[in-house]
Amino acid sequence: MEAVDIIANAFQQVIDKLDQVNHKLEKLPDQSSSDTWLDLEETMKFLKVSRSTLQIYRDKGMISFSQVGNKIYFRRSDLDELRESHYVKAFNPKR
Repeated sequence: MEAVDIIANAFQQVIDKLDQVNHKLEKLPDQSSSDTWLDLEETMKFLKVSRSTLQIYRDKGMISFSQVGNKIYFRRSDLDELRESHYVKAFNPKR
């Protein structure tokens, strides 16, 4: 087998693997949807807050949640809304 054939074969194998990965990715649910539900750990990472801070948000009614058994879920759109409600627009202080 010539070097060109070996390279062409290896390249085709890479292309085939990429096609397989792409096919699997297309089957995954759309993660960009605002109605995606996040569990406690995902929500803590998303908001970059601790577990106790998230508990305070829940206790104060700052954020909606769903509880199934002992598992707590947060809707992504609610998290986006929480962030948006605390957005502070830049301003120029008078000099």
